[in-house]
Amino acid sequence: MSGATYTFRYIEAPIYWQPLPDDPPAVFLAGGITNCERWHDDALVELRGTGVDMVVLNPNRRNFPINDPDAGEEQVWWEQDHLLRPETVTLMWFPESDASLTTQPIAQFEFGQCLNPATLAAGRRVVVGADPGYPRVRDVELMMKYHRPGQPVYSTLPELVAAVAAEVRAAAEVGPSWQDLRAGRPFWVGLDGHGDMWLWTGDPERPMPVAARHQLDDMDPILWPLITDRLAPTHLEGDSQ
Repeated sequence: MSGATYTFRYIEAPIYWQPLPDDPPAVFLAGGITNCERWHDDALVELRGTGVDMVVLNPNRRNFPINDPDAGEEQVWWEQDHLLRPETVTLMWFPESDASLTTQPIAQFEFGQCLNPATLAAGRRVVVGADPGYPRVRDVELMMKYHRPGQPVYSTLPELVAAVAAEVRAAAEVGPSWQDLRAGRPFWVGLDGHGDMWLWTGDPERPMPVAARHQLDDMDPILWPLITDRLAPTHLEGDSQ
């Protein structure tokens, strides 16, 4: 436990996480949902049992409004906005599933997003596990071997949670974090040739990326004006303000 008071916040879709100044690092529960066991409940119990301060972001709604035609879009927007938030530890779990029903394609897509070279270069913390009963477990192992050589693929949820807790502790001890920026830590802003925005803090060798500006616009009204003030009307590739 990182302090005298234990902090464990739980956010479930479609409620958006509004970060508080003293929030600990967040954990996003990525992985199979449709035609899979509801493993998220077990993960929550395990995470709470670690005694580590954290915010848990759970995309698996307890009651999904299957008859609402707008619910699918709302769900996708929530998942993408929270999965891609900087300074979030991604817990990626591929549970056992019947290959005739699902190979968990959305989880595979999110896995690919987490292994994006820009994401890796920014130091995104991703911890991956796959049940031996997952039909594509070998593909997960090979992708990790290529993109993150030496990082294990855990075969049980408790092992995965223990590794995630260690990453949360590490994330709480090192910067930069959104709380640092909100508190006034110096930073620089620039756009690359693809139009993606990058933030630099004290260490220019480890930039913090923000690929979707609307995420901050929607979810961090305190920080976003600080960033836009640093943006010049035009940018050259690699420029910083």
